[in-house]
Amino acid sequence: MNALPLPLGRPVTRKVVPPVGNDVVDLGDNETHLDQLHPRFLQRVFTKLEGHRILSSTDSRVSLWGHWAAKESVYKAARKRNPSLPFAHSSFVVEDWEDVAAESCTGRIAHEGWDYLVDVARTTDWLHAVALPLDSKREEPKLVHGVEVCPEELDASTAVRLFACERLAEELDCDARQLTITRTWPPLLLREGKSTGVDISLSHHGRWLAFAAVLPC
Repeated sequence: MNALPLPLGRPVTRKVVPPVGNDVVDLGDNETHLDQLHPRFLQRVFTKLEGHRILSSTDSRVSLWGHWAAKESVYKAARKRNPSLPFAHSSFVVEDWEDVAAESCTGRIAHEGWDYLVDVARTTDWLHAVALPLDSKREEPKLVHGVEVCPEELDASTAVRLFACERLAEELDCDARQLTITRTWPPLLLREGKSTGVDISLSHHGRWLAFAAVLPC
């Protein structure tokens, strides 16, 4: 017997999950001290306006690494759109910047016709930047992120994946053991080997691990 034709209806449309990027900086790491940097580091990495903003900040060291993390996070998000994108630091220009010496701030970075909004949070121990395309912020994507100290018994690359899986299992209402994060670029969050549709970014530096993820609506 022939099967009955299925009734026609409106096609199901899913919103595209925007690419997210993140970067964490361990402010307790010796390499973050200004006297440890190459004399030309500022000129090589930052524009003149960024350099002026950094040096005139109430905390130049924190401002410098806030700008750095903002650029890194946007690069990770932008590279998901263009996998061959080179990281030329000075081409990622931080604009509309608030002083990151405060506990949190926002900035905007324009790159290759896309605008990205960066949120930077900090404590006395770390700062964490999370970047999303500016147009996606209007749609209020479901963003999940976190920072945690790295367990001494684990390497950071493994630890950050376990940390992200534990946090995201709560959001996906599943057992964390069902989740894995690939070591490909970009990293993919899988549930029992299948795609979850979650866009994820991972970072680790010194003692700290961090992730940011956007969940499908």
